[in-house]
Amino acid sequence: PASFASPDQRSAAVAAWAMPAIRGAFALLWLLTAWTSWFGWPHAESHAWLAACGVPEVWRESTLLAASLLDAGIGLALLLTRTQWIWPLQIAVVGAYTLVMSLCLPQFWLHPFGVLGKNIPLLVMMFVMWRQEPQAVSK
Repeated sequence: PASFASPDQRSAAVAAWAMPAIRGAFALLWLLTAWTSWFGWPHAESHAWLAACGVPEVWRESTLLAASLLDAGIGLALLLTRTQWIWPLQIAVVGAYTLVMSLCLPQFWLHPFGVLGKNIPLLVMMFVMWRQEPQAVSK
């Protein structure tokens, strides 16, 4: 079958639509996570998880709020900016969330929905996006 792009054009052609789509998908993921963390999930359960991580009771609600706002901020930054710094920031945040949960809530590695396991491909994709987005977007 005929192809509209030569083999050397194919990567650029795919990147032209895939990179914005991936950026949008990550934005949606962060915004949904922020919404779910603050509005959709019972705060009492989140507080229990924060307690397991050693967060004092007086700081649990503000820690939950800060995490939700951080997630929302990353989602909005993905939609509203074209800077490359957003990718290493995401890697750092997901890495920190994964490390803390691995230490304090290791049962999430065995959760049937892959709560922590999903972070591995997400981290890889974040790294690929960081390295592949055109340098011009960092201005």
